Amino acid sequence: MGDVEQSTVPQLLHITRLIIAEQGAILQQQTTFEEVCWDIIEEDVVMAVQDFLSGTTLRISVTAVSIALISKVKNPSCWSEYRPISLYDTSNKILTKLLNDKLKLPLSSLIVPNQSGFVP
Repeated sequence: MGDVEQSTVPQLLHITRLIIAEQGAILQQQTTFEEVCWDIIEEDVVMAVQDFLSGTTLRISVTAVSIALISKVKNPSCWSEYRPISLYDTSNKILTKLLNDKLKLPLSSLIVPNQSGFVP
C-alpha cells in the first residue's frame, strides 16, 4: 500500500478514540461491551476497519442486522406493546461512524439544510 493510501486508513489510535468518544457520548456512566472487551476485540476490529477502507468486501456476518422485539409491558398481548430494536455487529457500528466522519465535510457542501434525511 502506498504512502498516500496508507495515510487515509485510520490507525489503531484513531479507531480507539472514536469508540471511546462514541460510547462516552451515548452512555456516559455505563460500561459498554467495547470498553470491557476492547483488549480482546481490538485487533479484529482494527483489521476489519482497515480492510474495509482499503476496499476489501465485508463478510455478511458484519453487515447483517437482526430485529428483536422487546416488550414494553410485563405480559404483552398485542404488537403495540413491543418495541423493536436492531442488533448489529460492533464492527458495522464503527465502520458506519468512520464513514460518517469521512463524508461529513464533503457532503455538507452538497446537501441543503432542508434535506434532513441525509447525513450532513
